[in-house]
Amino acid sequence: KKRKGTAREMLHAGSLPLTLAGAVNADAPYDLAIVMAGTNDLVSPSIDAPICDVLADTVEKVTSDDIVENLWGLHEGAHKLGVATLAVGIPGSRAQKYLDGLAEKAQDVNRGLEAKCSNEPMASYFPCPVAFDDDTDLWEEDGLHMTAAGYEALGRALAPVVAEILRTRKAEAAAERPAR
Repeated sequence: KKRKGTAREMLHAGSLPLTLAGAVNADAPYDLAIVMAGTNDLVSPSIDAPICDVLADTVEKVTSDDIVENLWGLHEGAHKLGVATLAVGIPGSRAQKYLDGLAEKAQDVNRGLEAKCSNEPMASYFPCPVAFDDDTDLWEEDGLHMTAAGYEALGRALAPVVAEILRTRKAEAAAERPAR
């Protein structure tokens, strides 16, 4: 069964397999949520067609600002639950190399997310550290998704960023506690 709608709509409708709210309400100890968008987030979510057709036909139908706001809704939901967020920028893709306007839209969305994060103490932004390249083993044949090796590279690159965010948040929390 395909899900339709933006990430924000699916979150609020409870149609994501595991919502952050559900995890927090179950006393899961989450200090940070990582939100990573991709090329699929650059197009209209309501069209049911093969991905190449969707990408080609919907590049102009959804604005960068709309995408940023929909993605930012996930961050806001986490922040309301006391969970900090890390926005990982949209990585490159084969589609961005060949479809007019798609790479520019990805850059606009990344700039918008970075700006939102710079104004929110509970959010951080980091550009995707895994560059798209057809000549590596980091990307699936579809040119959109990373392979296991790609996700491992992503995890290794994000680990020090995540560690620093968590260290900083822990230090800030300690400074806010009254002295005994």
